[in-house]
Amino acid sequence: MTNDPVLLRLGEDRFWVSISVSDLMLFYKGAAAALDLDVRVSEPPVYPLAIQGPKADELAARVWGDEVRDLRFFRYMPVDVDGRPMILARSGFSTQGGFELYFEGAEGAEALWDRLMEAGRDLDVRTGVPHQSERIESGMLSYQSDITPDMTPMEAGLGRICELDRDLGCLGWAALRREREPRRQLRPVEIAGPPLPPQQTFWDVTAGGRSVGRISSSCRAYSWDCNAAIGLIASSHWDAGTALVVQTPVGPRDAVVKDRFWGRFA
Repeated sequence: MTNDPVLLRLGEDRFWVSISVSDLMLFYKGAAAALDLDVRVSEPPVYPLAIQGPKADELAARVWGDEVRDLRFFRYMPVDVDGRPMILARSGFSTQGGFELYFEGAEGAEALWDRLMEAGRDLDVRTGVPHQSERIESGMLSYQSDITPDMTPMEAGLGRICELDRDLGCLGWAALRREREPRRQLRPVEIAGPPLPPQQTFWDVTAGGRSVGRISSSCRAYSWDCNAAIGLIASSHWDAGTALVVQTPVGPRDAVVKDRFWGRFA
């Protein structure tokens, strides 16, 4: 597990990788050198601008036309930004949907910002950041928080996108095949009691007095009046309805494994 990037193929031999919180460029440079690839790895002056939320489609359509509404998830289209072609992708760190504009360079950035804010004035558009509670309630995993270097894709619940029946050239394919049956996996966990303090470290999860996992992220899910959490739980205790105890900074709390994440109940 190296990152959770978004990959865009702009041409036959040109790719952009929008990365998370690690220096993935070092991995690509190492792979290119080890495999003696004829490729140039560099960091372009491109800056993603997220347009997210339930009214994102309307705002983007006002600026770039109604065709943006038909853009499929993880797909992109070229758009005109004051006479310059740029990339608008259907992606973003929000369960409410929206877009990310890949803005090249710096010239004209403030003018575009003002244009978007003016176009969305009656939509009550505001500046914002990814929301921790929404992320946890909806099961959106965070690299280096929920997904850590000691985990496999199967433990992170990503086995469905791993090709294990034939080797496609993946560097870790043999290792993945050995770990295709995980002994632990990420699960939604509901923690009882009043709101918990902000989480700074992993919280141990126990059952019958022994450790069976860890909580990596937690929040107060006010819409569901509970403490929502993401936990890496042993296979012996990951079934929905299994009772657990979470060792929090304010003492042990009863908990239960849920069948799905809260933001996906609707």
